Order: sequence, then C-alpha cells, then structure tokens
Amino acid sequence: MKNRVLNYIRQNRMIEEGESVVIGVSGGADSMCLLNIMEEISELLSLKLAVVHIHHGIRKETADRDAEYVENYCKTRDIPCFISRVDVPALCKQWGMSEEEAGRKVRYDTFEKILKEISKDGHGKIAVAHNADDSAETVLLNLFRGSSIKGMAGILPVRGNIVRPVLCLTRKEIEEYNENKGVIYVHDETNFVPEYTRNKLRLQILPAIKEAINSRASEHINLMGQSLAQIDDYMEKQCDQIYDDIVSRNQTDGALHIDCNKFYELHIAMQVQLVKKCLYEVAGRVKDITAKHIHSVRDLFSMEVGKSVDLPYNMAAVKEYDDVTIKVKAIKETEKNISNEVIIKGEGTYSLELGNEIIGLTVGNDCFNEGIFEENQYTKWIEYDIMDGNLLLRTRRDGDYIILDEKGSRKKLKDFFIDKKIPREERSRVCLLARGSEVIWIVGYRLNAAYKVNKDSKHIWKLQITGGK
Repeated sequence: MKNRVLNYIRQNRMIEEGESVVIGVSGGADSMCLLNIMEEISELLSLKLAVVHIHHGIRKETADRDAEYVENYCKTRDIPCFISRVDVPALCKQWGMSEEEAGRKVRYDTFEKILKEISKDGHGKIAVAHNADDSAETVLLNLFRGSSIKGMAGILPVRGNIVRPVLCLTRKEIEEYNENKGVIYVHDETNFVPEYTRNKLRLQILPAIKEAINSRASEHINLMGQSLAQIDDYMEKQCDQIYDDIVSRNQTDGALHIDCNKFYELHIAMQVQLVKKCLYEVAGRVKDITAKHIHSVRDLFSMEVGKSVDLPYNMAAVKEYDDVTIKVKAIKETEKNISNEVIIKGEGTYSLELGNEIIGLTVGNDCFNEGIFEENQYTKWIEYDIMDGNLLLRTRRDGDYIILDEKGSRKKLKDFFIDKKIPREERSRVCLLARGSEVIWIVGYRLNAAYKVNKDSKHIWKLQITGGK
C-alpha cells in the first residue's frame, strides 16, 4: 500500500524530496491511514512532517476526545502536533456561511498558517485524506445537483499546494490497511447520520451501486472525472485565447457583454465554456453556479431583446440588441430614486435625482437667431407660446409618446427606445421633459417636432442639461 501511494505521489508530482508537509488529521480512519503512510514515506523522501488537528467546537465531548487522541499519538512518535480550537458555529453567524463552509475555511487557513511556521521559506505541501470514494461521491453529488463539467471532475489529486496522497485508495482499502497495520482511529458519529446528503451517498447509494452494478464503481467514476478534468483544462485554455475578442467589460459597473454574432460562430461546447467563464468572473466565485444557469444564459442568445434570467449572487443576464449582458443587479433603493420628478414652472435651474447622478436643467428666455440653433444633444430651444406650463422633468411612464414630424406622426416612447437599440436597463435612466404623456424632449436623443422653433417664433426657452442624459 505504501508503494502504491508513493507511486501515486510521484505520478502527480505531489511532493518533492526534503519538503515540509502539514498533514490534516481528524483522528478518523482516513486521516490516520494517511498519517501512517506518510510516516513511512517520509523516511524515503526526507520529509519534514507536522500534524494539524482542528477542534471545530461542534461535537463537544467527542471532539475533545479526538483532539486528545491525535495529540497523544503524535507525542509517542515525536511528530510536531498543532491543535487549533475554533468556535465554528459562532463564525458561521459572523461570516454568513454554513457550518461546512466555515469549517473548511478554518481548516485550510490554519493549515497555511502552520505550513509557514514550520518551513524555512514558507513553501511546502498540505496533505489531506480524501479517498477515491470521497471523489466518486463528489462526482455523483455534483451530477445530481446539475453541475457543469468542472464539478464533474471530482476531487483533484493536486490543487495548488494541497495534495491528496490517498486519493488512489478506496475506503475499503483504507480500512484493510488500518486493520493489517493495527492503526487505531476514532469514529466521527456525524459520518453515520443518513440525514446528511453526502452521507446518504456514502452509506446507501454508492454501496448499492457497487453491489448491484460494479464493485469497482468508485474507480470508474473517478477515471471519468479525470478525463473530464483534462477536457475542462483544455477548454479553459482555448476559451482564454478567444475571450477578449468576444467579451467586453463595462469599466463602470463590471458588467460583461458577449457579442452575439461572434458567439454564434462558436461550437456549442465553447459557447458553454465562455458563458461559464463570464458567470464565474462576474460572481467572483464558482459555488452554486450550475449547468442549468449556464444553459439558461446560452438560451438568451436566441431570444428576443429584453428577455432576461436571474442568476445566483444577485446576478442577471439580459438579451440586448447586439449582445447578452451579464451583470450584478442594481439595489432596489437605486431603482426607487429613478422615479423622481421635478415640476418646471418657468425660468430657473432644476435638479433631478437619477440614481447616483444629479441631472441639472437650466431654463432661460432666449430670442431667435438662426445662426445659434446648432444641433446639440444636451441643449435645445423650444416654443414657449404653445405650452401651458405643466411640464415635468422625469423618467419614462407607461403611455409616453413623442411627435416625430410636422404631420403629427406619433411614436410610443417604448418603440423609440427599441428602434434606437437602447438597452432595457438604461431606459429608466433616460431623462425626459414631458407634458402629461407627451414627451417634449428625450434628453440626449430627440426633440418633439411640434415644439421646434422657427423664424416666426416669438417666445423661446433655451433648455440646457448638465450632469448626464
């Protein structure tokens, strides 16, 4: 068994000769098997070993027993041992995590800390005791939850400085090793509670598969996982090469825009890979993003403009005219501010609060001079005589329309936005000057034809916008 693990270490380039290795030891069957095998291997590779045990503050008396056992075991073999006692339930509340997530963070943070203490240059490896059945369970769990190909790869033998030397052994083989070598270990009672999802796989589903279908099911599941990991690694590298040509980032809000035309040219497998990469970048994490989310975003490319899907971590994907945008949704308070309006009573300066912007409108009397009426998106002149003074500076409402020509042709504001390819999420930020449902000026875009000045105009208002559109 020692030679098998040693070969596995060498095949995966886990540990170099003379390195410092921190071993995570709970006191259970897997970690005690790992510790014993690493003791044997350390003589061959001249390794500097240290043991770290985490007391999570959850199981109380049995957790005290486990810590004491590991500490005493290490004393008898003169192995440096570090016992870390942490109140994980309290950290769960502080960090907003589950016990499983908080416990994992505590463990690996502690492993890293101890590794820096025991190694001269801060480098070395962290060895943990995941086995072949753990990896097979992970593959199945991710499969049932709808994971992408990355989750289907299972547990990797090496991830950064974290290594898993006994990943090549099944749980049954570990138990046989412990029995043959007389290795004593403690039992974590939570591993035998079938209410936990992973324990259902461990205690019921995987054993049934091995009995009814193939006794080497774990091995075959992991071989598939390794193949998927290789495919995923290749796809990631290919995706990195085309990413900048297809995806652009909005520097203001971090939203990613995927070019529709270029996206359609990709093979479906690369489309999935690209969407996955974009989701990971916007979310800043991988957890809880599943194949279902990836395919729901991919489906948007064939949908009509304005369609959207909600995603984990307050993200949304929206189909726009030439692209699909993935972004973090704005907070509700900001949306409320967008509905503000200001009454225009005459000459003066007015301010409209529009999200995080303040839009300024200056209204003043002016006289007609054909030479000064140059086209400008944020400065307009309008006929004052035909207005009754009931003007609002506001954002859009249902039923808004604008007159396009001297014949009085109307167009709904919604249709105007569509024709101009203004993204749906930006339409509520377009500033309007309106009288009732009639829009006098779509700021930054168009003036109502009925209010344009001419040589016969006597009373004219000059409107000038500052601060945005």
